[in-house]
Amino acid sequence: MGSDQEALRRAFHPEARLMAARPDNGELIVIPFEQWLGYFAEPQTRDPDTHVNRIVSVDMQGNAAVAKTDLEWPDVHYVDYLSLLQVEGEWKIVNKIDLVAGAAGRLSAQRPARPSQA
Repeated sequence: MGSDQEALRRAFHPEARLMAARPDNGELIVIPFEQWLGYFAEPQTRDPDTHVNRIVSVDMQGNAAVAKTDLEWPDVHYVDYLSLLQVEGEWKIVNKIDLVAGAAGRLSAQRPARPSQA
């Protein structure tokens, strides 16, 4: 079985951005894909009975699409909005808006900062 990072690299365009607005002050958080990918350096095993991921909707026109996903996990409930483009014949996620719909004190826009890429 491949790693989480391998699967994400297949799904996302390398220039993708991940965005969230902090609910406490509305500040826009923008994370480049390669930086966000670092959160998945260690393989993660998730119990399918407690980590339910589903595609809620897809709207497609030509080579562009928008998908809404719902991820219900024990400690957090994410709703993601994914923008996709067909690039060089392959569908790639180019933008991900991350919303925490309900959580046990965890906020995606407040994830620990990644090391600087100086």
